[in-house]
Amino acid sequence: MDHLRSAKLTKRYLLSLPGGIFVMSNLVDDLMRPLFSEYVVSPVSAREKQWQRGVSSGCSGRLCRIFKTAEQASAYLSKFIPEG
Repeated sequence: MDHLRSAKLTKRYLLSLPGGIFVMSNLVDDLMRPLFSEYVVSPVSAREKQWQRGVSSGCSGRLCRIFKTAEQASAYLSKFIPEG
């Protein structure tokens, strides 16, 4: 498996993740860029703004994938981009 886990992006879930882990939404734009993708910030008290970015991107309650690094997320996403 390329990612650590998949889950719905909820505030409770975001707050439960360890800082420094990478979250990438399953929703992408026309250029296959995730609508929400960033490292989980620390401390937990600093995550309200991060959660608001997830909500404003339309990704709250939607599937997200958890990776150790942004590079792993990018490699995973590249599998779905057609060559050409």
